[in-house]
Amino acid sequence: MFNSKIEWCDHTVNFWTGCTKVSSGCANCYAESLDKRFYGGEHWGTGNYLPRLERAREECLRIERRAAKDSKPVKVFVNSMSDWLDSGVPIEWLAWLLDTIRMCPHVTFLCLSKRIDQWLDRMEKLHSHLLRECERIDGWHPLLGSPDFAKEAGDGMLERWVGWNEPPANVWIGCTVENQEMADKRIPWLLQVPATKHFISYEPALGPVDAEFYLKPLAHIPGNEFGWSKGIDWVICGGESGPNARPMHPDWAQSLRDQCKAAGVPFFFKQWGAWAPVEVEDRRLGEDRSVGHVVDVLPSGEVLDGRDSSIHADAMERVGKARAGHLLDGVEHHEFPNI
Repeated sequence: MFNSKIEWCDHTVNFWTGCTKVSSGCANCYAESLDKRFYGGEHWGTGNYLPRLERAREECLRIERRAAKDSKPVKVFVNSMSDWLDSGVPIEWLAWLLDTIRMCPHVTFLCLSKRIDQWLDRMEKLHSHLLRECERIDGWHPLLGSPDFAKEAGDGMLERWVGWNEPPANVWIGCTVENQEMADKRIPWLLQVPATKHFISYEPALGPVDAEFYLKPLAHIPGNEFGWSKGIDWVICGGESGPNARPMHPDWAQSLRDQCKAAGVPFFFKQWGAWAPVEVEDRRLGEDRSVGHVVDVLPSGEVLDGRDSSIHADAMERVGKARAGHLLDGVEHHEFPNI
């Protein structure tokens, strides 16, 4: 039984809850809203994270047993309520998370971050931590887990996760890009991380993104000390939902879809979000609409409240996530890379 309402995964498993905002894509964070609803917001923006390590491992092992029995691909989104590379989280928690992934070879784990530039620093700190723990203890450790994992710390952990050996076969690494600025900042860091699959989540889409350069194998990435050259394997796209959602211009999704098609990269259009395009024939200037608020959105992303036929813009109407749906030009795009 799948437990996630996120369309591009089967399950979500959270090893901890809590985060701090790092860019404009975080402004209307759904996870923050949920934390405010259930915990009064005490785990957001405060560095006060809520661990659930043991429960998360139990959930993953249960999913692993089912996946092994059914022999069917299963995708788990890691830490939908936090960021797995958050530098404010104790390194022991990250060790626990990665050890859990090691225990579940039949499950594909999707690790998405807005802090992908922290990956190498976190892995080096993790390596140092494991070496210290291996010197201090002999055998099983309550935070590190199994003895095998601890014994591998010196000559296996950093090799698998830094690039001197093959990355874990069941881990896809992704980063969030909400606009061109974040795409150009984060994707080069992402492509330095050894991973079976690299993916980007263009959600919430807040501006146009030209990712053509990153969708093909790269001969050289500036600053890539590991020589990693594989391009993006998968693109997820979606507009923002929620009470303060910002509209996504149709051109942005259409452009990225076309870029992916040209490069042969799977494209997953998740949703329009709270706003949907208004059909041209329905744009009756001056006529009172009964369904929802309508704004003009410029290709640059600027939102003009109201409608002005003299401006080249697209009208977007606030209709809610369910009614807006997930069809792009009338077509469903739910493409995945091979597992």
